[in-house]
Amino acid sequence: MTNKLSFDDWYQALVDIAFENNGSVADIAAWRPEYEAGKTPLAAWIDENPPLINQSK
Repeated sequence: MTNKLSFDDWYQALVDIAFENNGSVADIAAWRPEYEAGKTPLAAWIDENPPLINQSK
């Protein structure tokens, strides 16, 4: 599977997701394998930052 976005556009979408979730994706090179694997920015984010379970506790 390949991405339809350029890496720069894909990474910017990832930056937006990180910002919305108070996270950081500052190491650009670390994300390139996720891009090359064909993952969406959201899928890459979730793989590295799984949603918390029982957040209300």
